[in-house]
Amino acid sequence: MLMNKFNWQQLGDLFKHNLKDNNRYAAWRLASIGTMGILSLTIILTIYFIYDNIYNTLSNGNAIIILSNSPLSDTIDVEAYEKVKKIITKKQQTNSIPTKLRNIFYYGQEPPKPIAPDGKK
Repeated sequence: MLMNKFNWQQLGDLFKHNLKDNNRYAAWRLASIGTMGILSLTIILTIYFIYDNIYNTLSNGNAIIILSNSPLSDTIDVEAYEKVKKIITKKQQTNSIPTKLRNIFYYGQEPPKPIAPDGKK
């Protein structure tokens, strides 16, 4: 019922009148709207960042408290322990070098005989 009496022409004339009279301030209006938008977005993102980090910190602190208070038992692999113990004791033993070593570069007076195809020397 209200729409029947509303004249679209009047609305168009109103916009034209505002743009015509205030054209020199249009750039300032757009700049202020952009600045306010950027400030609003910055404030919203800052609030979200603070909110998210506070709750992450609280949940991590809660997990640390729970884990530090619960008794944990570590299982020990006894077989691996025994193997390592044997290897360490074996490594600590010193090996003596025999005094009479064979010189691998000296074969004596006669050269070694080749092995026959039937496996006999």
